[in-house]
Amino acid sequence: MPYPVPPSRLYPPRTAREVFRVRPLRLLEEAFRKSPGVVLAAGAGYGKTSLAAELPAVYVSLAEEAKDPAVFLWHLLAAYENRAELVPVRALLEAGAWPKALEALLEALVPLGAHYLVLDEAHRAESPGVVRVLQGLLRLPGLRLLVLSRKAAPFAFLTVFSERELAFDPEEACQLAKALAPELPAFEVERALSLVRGWPLGLRLVLLAMRKGLRPELALESAEGLLAYLGQALPKEVLDRASRLALLGEVDEEEGAFLLPYAEDLLLERREGRIGFHPLPSRGLDHPVLDEAARAYLEERRRGLLQSPRPEDWLLALRLDPLDESALARLRGTALYEKGLRLRHKAEAELEGD
Repeated sequence: MPYPVPPSRLYPPRTAREVFRVRPLRLLEEAFRKSPGVVLAAGAGYGKTSLAAELPAVYVSLAEEAKDPAVFLWHLLAAYENRAELVPVRALLEAGAWPKALEALLEALVPLGAHYLVLDEAHRAESPGVVRVLQGLLRLPGLRLLVLSRKAAPFAFLTVFSERELAFDPEEACQLAKALAPELPAFEVERALSLVRGWPLGLRLVLLAMRKGLRPELALESAEGLLAYLGQALPKEVLDRASRLALLGEVDEEEGAFLLPYAEDLLLERREGRIGFHPLPSRGLDHPVLDEAARAYLEERRRGLLQSPRPEDWLLALRLDPLDESALARLRGTALYEKGLRLRHKAEAELEGD
């Protein structure tokens, strides 16, 4: 049975282009002269996707279901559609013979010659079967495989570029500052770069905060500092709706349209017709809307959701506190009970891991 790959996974998202990253692109070019495969292994906000978008590449973004090597190969078939003769590969996949399908795919791609293949969000599809497919792909003459991942394992058999190589240098920081806050003097930009240790998204946050008069030390000293920037002059209704969005993770673009005029202040991004917060790396900074200034509101919201007659609201309350027995009990006997159990089991597993 063919796996339907959403078309949106076959094109890199549009990202800001204030900085042309000559240095890391040169490093990539040098790495590919020595190795057919490179992994950019860094947290969110290091510009992995933006950097890959500079290359004339076949692109595919992976999801968790691609952990299955057969589903992963369906993704590759969708990415190479109309570029190669893939009918034999498709037939083998439909028959469930993914190892043979891999060999047929390699044979079908030989006529393409030298080209780039970018696999974005590869950490989501981590599995031994996928690693086996990647190792097979490296046998393809002329292929330059670029893997984008939040972590190097299990892709360390490739040449690894980490946060150190992807961090902004002073020249790149100045380019970003000229685009976002040209009024800032060079020494302030250098100070901000030092505070965030080259983290591109962190530098963007600090520069925007400084543009509004906030000291860079305060912007990174605590979540309250970022809140002072993000929440500055925003109406309470906006913050209330942003808190709900933060709980849900993302919503349909139509539902979140009210917040779009405040996208820069709230670090919102569009994702395939939906809206969500930009994922901040784990650097002691939760998303500001979820931090101290919002916690009292969220607890009040949780209690209110439990009084609602709607199971959807009870599930939302359980998202706030997955270990809350009362929220799970209310879901018992509803169509959402299984989802509630999954939330509970995930929370318990995380506690055991700690």
